[in-house]
Amino acid sequence: METDTRLCPRCGEVKPLVDFTRDRTKKSGYHGLCKRCNYLRLKDKLGSEHYRRYRKEWELQHRYGMTSTEYARKVAGQNGCCLICGLQSETLVVDHNHETGRVRGLLCVSCNGLLGLANDSQDVLMAAVEYLRTFEGNDTI
Repeated sequence: METDTRLCPRCGEVKPLVDFTRDRTKKSGYHGLCKRCNYLRLKDKLGSEHYRRYRKEWELQHRYGMTSTEYARKVAGQNGCCLICGLQSETLVVDHNHETGRVRGLLCVSCNGLLGLANDSQDVLMAAVEYLRTFEGNDTI
């Protein structure tokens, strides 16, 4: 019978299983350390700058199926600019279709957030454009 809790040997706390990463290679089906302790272990092991690079590389590969070299090519192909607003950004994020998982391109944080807040809905975004046109040159109703 599987218990709903587990002891993390690093912090010594008994935590619910949702606080542990699933790991099919382990007999229990879960990583030995809780998520927080595993994060701290990796951060200590790799150093904060190394950990950020490792984490970014992992995220690119596992979330979007691309390497950091492919990401760099995309940035260069877009001249470091967001595909929506056209502004250069030091941090371009990977925009993807949440239903299919396919990568659409690289956007600045603001434009990516805009799409996310609109739930990727063309209707919502077009309604926002019409709303802005209604008040063009006139800021009152």
